[in-house]
Amino acid sequence: MLITVTLEFLSFLFLIIIFCSFMIRNKNKSDESIFFFRLTLVTLITILVEIGATFTLAYRDIVPTLNIIFNRLYVSLIALLMLQISYFIIFLYNDEFKINEQKGIKIRKLLDISCLAVVIIDLFLPMKFISNEFGDKFGVYTDGPGVSFVIIYGFILFILDLISCLKFRNYFTKHRVTCLIFYFLLLFDGVIARLLLPGITIICCEVALIVILIYFLIENYDTKRVEQLKVIRDQANKFDQERTKFLSNMSHEIRTSLNTIVVTSNDLLESNVDNSIKEELKDCLYASDTLLELVGNILDLNKISSEFISLNNVQYNLKKEVESIVEMTSIRIENKPINFIMNIDNSIPNTLYGDKVYMKQIMNNLLTNAFKYTNEGEVKFNISCENDLTNKKCHLIISVQDTGIGIQDTSKLFNKFDRLNVDKISTVEGTGLGLVITKKIIDSMKGTINVESTYGKGSKFTVELDQEIVDKPVNVVNKSQVINYNFGNRRILLLDDDKLNLKVEKKTLSKFNFKIDTVNNVDEALDLIKNNGYDLIFTDVYLENGYDDQVLRYAKKFNIPVICLTADAIEGAEEKYLNLGYSYYISKPYTVRDIYDVLEKAFRK
Repeated sequence: MLITVTLEFLSFLFLIIIFCSFMIRNKNKSDESIFFFRLTLVTLITILVEIGATFTLAYRDIVPTLNIIFNRLYVSLIALLMLQISYFIIFLYNDEFKINEQKGIKIRKLLDISCLAVVIIDLFLPMKFISNEFGDKFGVYTDGPGVSFVIIYGFILFILDLISCLKFRNYFTKHRVTCLIFYFLLLFDGVIARLLLPGITIICCEVALIVILIYFLIENYDTKRVEQLKVIRDQANKFDQERTKFLSNMSHEIRTSLNTIVVTSNDLLESNVDNSIKEELKDCLYASDTLLELVGNILDLNKISSEFISLNNVQYNLKKEVESIVEMTSIRIENKPINFIMNIDNSIPNTLYGDKVYMKQIMNNLLTNAFKYTNEGEVKFNISCENDLTNKKCHLIISVQDTGIGIQDTSKLFNKFDRLNVDKISTVEGTGLGLVITKKIIDSMKGTINVESTYGKGSKFTVELDQEIVDKPVNVVNKSQVINYNFGNRRILLLDDDKLNLKVEKKTLSKFNFKIDTVNNVDEALDLIKNNGYDLIFTDVYLENGYDDQVLRYAKKFNIPVICLTADAIEGAEEKYLNLGYSYYISKPYTVRDIYDVLEKAFRK
């Protein structure tokens, strides 16, 4: 009896330590924590009852009724204890029951009913109190049908736990598998010990070891949250990569088709066609520009999702950039009775330092919206400034005011894909991304944008941001509006897997009087490069089997410049292809001017 009580006391002590440690470490109320709390509590109570049963067995002649009560209660608690262990095993593969929640509820109800039935039946089964053959060293023990029935019930749960673990083994981490192996070995050892030495009451001691083992299956809440966040982050990164890939492919396909439309329309405009046809061609170009704008806005989703837009600061002349923007966007006035008024402050410095591309995009988006949503009246475009010559800062104030439809609710103005007053603008093209992108750009430039609007009367957008003033601008050679088509007798190779693209691209390059070879597959291109001395190679980067750089690598052996001619215009595309080794980058759709500018760099640098 002394050995039994000592083991029971030590088990109880260790469990108290584990229980306190668990309560301090895990303050969350997850299912896992609840199951372990119940298991530990039932085990502690069972050990206390087991100690009481051990003493009442030793003095059963003195306290027979108390002896029966303690032993009946002890046997019932053993059944409940085995049930709690099974519950925890179930929780370890709880992901399966999250998928089949109703199935999990039914199984738990079935286990509860089975345990209750075992306890009730066991109350009516006889129990025996036997002195073992070793005499008083180990005392007496409880046996009989009442004990055997509970042991059989526990063995059945043991088998079910084992089957469940084998079936759902893919849900377990390595350290959990190790702990579960020890769990099954300890239970098996407990059964063998009970059969060989029934006088040693070590069932609760074995269970206490199992509980201590299960304690190490409980994952720290913070660690678990970190792991969950890591999984979420990995999933988000994967989604972001898939989205970027999709946007890039979409851009490539749409821009490729647009390139044919734009180049062909421009060629026809330069030919001797009727004025009526020229007007229709201008409509085609206008529609192409609109579609290209929509594609550009969708691609800018990448900018919206990023925390910060990277700026590429250069020296530029704001007044000249404004002129080109006004010329391009004012086409949208068409035949509308709109009076366009522009006022640019003369005190704006000639040369500023900032992101020229984004500055143009801000003004372009604001003017485009004004012309889109104004059917009559006027559009005012004002740019003023406050110069701080000491700190070389130019505080620009850009405003666009219109007499258009106005905005009824400005709270959703900068939300993605929200087009306000849809009932009034159902015929106006757009994705609802222009102002969202504009706001994101302005935030990245540490500026502000404000809107004042009266529904049905018009709106006014005001942007304020700083640009640096340049005292001594770097001399920039102004591009001539006249294109010189004479680059000498050059030989060019043109590679594209689309025959229509080849036709359009060859027609454009033919204006420069080059000797042009066309090819639509890589193998033929490599043979031509080997046998002909080309001065320049134009190649699409996405061919029949996806991205292909064989021509680029082979051309480097002959020191032939390779121009990347691609419809991939997603943010950072130019930098990406130049880093890959291409000499120059041209995005589709392109103009003759775009081709000319690259040829100037290639042959006249």
